[in-house]
Amino acid sequence: MDLLVSGGTIVTCDGQNRAFEGDLLVRAGRIAAIGDGARRAALRPARVLDARGCAVMPGLVQAHIHLCQVLFRGMADDLPLLDWLKNRIWPLEAAHDEKSARASAELGLLEAMRAGTTTILDMGTVRAHDAIMDACVRSGIRAISGKTMMDVGEGVPRGLRETTKSSLDESDRLLRDWDGHAGGRIRYAYAPRFILSCSEKLVRGAAERAKQHDVIVHSHVAEHPSERAAVRSALGQDDIEDAFYPFGRHNMAEIAFLAAHALEAVDSAGIDLVYDAVTTTAATVLGVARHRLEVGGNADLVVHREATLRSVLAHHDAPAYVVASGQVVATSTSSTKLRLPGGEPDVRE
Repeated sequence: MDLLVSGGTIVTCDGQNRAFEGDLLVRAGRIAAIGDGARRAALRPARVLDARGCAVMPGLVQAHIHLCQVLFRGMADDLPLLDWLKNRIWPLEAAHDEKSARASAELGLLEAMRAGTTTILDMGTVRAHDAIMDACVRSGIRAISGKTMMDVGEGVPRGLRETTKSSLDESDRLLRDWDGHAGGRIRYAYAPRFILSCSEKLVRGAAERAKQHDVIVHSHVAEHPSERAAVRSALGQDDIEDAFYPFGRHNMAEIAFLAAHALEAVDSAGIDLVYDAVTTTAATVLGVARHRLEVGGNADLVVHREATLRSVLAHHDAPAYVVASGQVVATSTSSTKLRLPGGEPDVRE
């Protein structure tokens, strides 16, 4: 069934940053028409979303999230990174089972969609990742996700310990089972956690597999001063300089790689490089370089109860509708309530 977003302010985010009042037609997961003629082109019956007085904009992209950690919120605050991991996050992740991982992912996905997010890059924990992937499929969101890979490290609890072979084998199995699922909406990523919990063999294996299967590598780098000091102590050099690591100078161009955080990677003189890495480069790696409202593009969009983008950012209320891959995946009836799809369409023509 066609979906017609009617009468909103279309914030295209295209090369000309155009914004205008009009209609937008979605068909088979793609934007079929915008503006004049969109309503006439709709096939009847069509689902109609009344967007009068609303801003219609591309869905937001969350380029680094841990759905498995949503239930831990408030349980590990105000600690340096390595203490935070060893004393709180790793033990909590090790306690996860399929049921708790699923609940954590579902809550995180609802919160993400409430903010207007339609695409995420997620890193799971070592185990129970099928539950995370299944939650992403059911939610309707566009997701790139992978299990955390950890085969070495100080203070790693029993529940997170794995061998190099078992880590690579399980990642390979998850890729076979989930990559390309839901019509291509779900993609897999190899996810070596960070250099202090991954052997050279594991990182090389992940990078080789990512290149072979045309998927990305997702890892943490240069997140905290104490982490960088520990890396220098262990390797004798910085993580971003080491040739065996995916973001090492010799390997950067070989694979699609997204490094999370990287706050300690450069000084103020290198801020332009970081800005490019977290905008243009990240968008290319995530496959959203043309993330805009245009005919033929993916129908990932949000209808906000504000007439301008400035008002959307100022008030940050729950959007009226969130559309991912052409499907209404979330609606809200007030600024504080959100429900997953399943109810009857609002209007049919």
